[in-house]
Amino acid sequence: AARAAGNTGAMAWALWSGGTLARQRGALRLAFRLLGLAAEAGKRGGDVVARGYSLAGLAETGRIQGDYATVATLHEQLLAEARARGEARHTVWALEGIAQIHRNTGSLDTALEMFEEAAALAG
Repeated sequence: AARAAGNTGAMAWALWSGGTLARQRGALRLAFRLLGLAAEAGKRGGDVVARGYSLAGLAETGRIQGDYATVATLHEQLLAEARARGEARHTVWALEGIAQIHRNTGSLDTALEMFEEAAALAG
């Protein structure tokens, strides 16, 4: 329906929903594909919330797979976009995601700094 109506923002949310469901049932390859399409549709449609949720979903999917290089890139992208908009929710998500990578790879001091920054923003 969203495609027939030409509503790119609605398409982004439909793709995000499908990607999230795919991740929840363990179809990680499908989840990554759908969430990537959702992020692009959100960007094309100007829906920054759908884009942010989709980038965060991509990062979560990559983290489950242990693909920290891709996840770090996605979180950095989300962080840059959120900071440029002054948008706290996605900034916090990105900081926490990057902090988790640092924690999981042994950079505990960096992880703590980022978790503290995220907590201060979430305030």
